[in-house]
Amino acid sequence: MVRIKAGAFLRGSAAGKGLKDAQPQRWIHLDAFDLDVNEVTVAQYSQCVKARRCAPAKCMKTSQKLETRPSHPVVCVTWFQARDFCRHLGKRLPTEAEWEKAARGAKGLEYPWGNQKPSCQLANYRGCQKPDSSMPVGRLPKGASPYGVLDMAGNVHEWVADWHSGSYYATGPTRNPIGPSKGTDKVVRGGSFVYGADELNTHGRTFIEPIKNTADVGIRCARSTR
Repeated sequence: MVRIKAGAFLRGSAAGKGLKDAQPQRWIHLDAFDLDVNEVTVAQYSQCVKARRCAPAKCMKTSQKLETRPSHPVVCVTWFQARDFCRHLGKRLPTEAEWEKAARGAKGLEYPWGNQKPSCQLANYRGCQKPDSSMPVGRLPKGASPYGVLDMAGNVHEWVADWHSGSYYATGPTRNPIGPSKGTDKVVRGGSFVYGADELNTHGRTFIEPIKNTADVGIRCARSTR
């Protein structure tokens, strides 16, 4: 894990840019926290299953057999499975604000590596693999965020703790926001291997029902420092 120091960062999309539910752009203060450098791998998740603390990940297509890809990010897990995995390790899912700060740094970078447009040397997105698929975690160090966190653009989406709300960026607190108290969908962040290069920015967000599992959504865990 890497320590993300306490302090403010520029969150959200600028006016006229990005998604409306990621506006307005505001300065948000977060306490310090730790975050996994890499996405959780199939091998790591399998250890939790063997310990009977996690339900097995289940992909629908036989071509997506996870056991053949131990160093790839685990996918086909629900939000509840992601939460349980992190808890098994004494960690938790990051808040959406924590995830975004770790991805873009304090000054609101467009991409984890800076403002340079994506390339396949920086991120794994649609067209970088033939056929389109995830790749082993941590293989693209040039795409690291300002804190050294890897694969925060492309490869697979990552569940975060927050419920989704289209108005929360405007109405939520500016200090340690944890998301709405209720909702129907959970937020996922980061883009994935099925996304195009123009969909990998650090302020982009989407959402899924927490009971659903898909082949391009995985896990990254966080830990409070106090």
